[in-house]
Amino acid sequence: MKLGTAGVWGEERTGGEGGESTEDAFGGVTVSTAKQYYEIQPGRAAKLMRVKNSSISTSRTLSVTVTEEYEIDYAYKGGEAL
Repeated sequence: MKLGTAGVWGEERTGGEGGESTEDAFGGVTVSTAKQYYEIQPGRAAKLMRVKNSSISTSRTLSVTVTEEYEIDYAYKGGEAL
């Protein structure tokens, strides 16, 4: 799913969002979400610029753990990841 684009000196930014639900061996369920944002430059490969992650886990005993959304930013120098 495309989250949006914005022109910046001829560059485009785009992203996507996905989620997953998993069950562990004890019956606990975790639902996680990842949002990824990319920068697209003409004639070059798209670069991952930011990821936002979050999750909610529920145990078989109904205890709940919430991991609020957090961001990981990526930086590049000369086309290589720092």
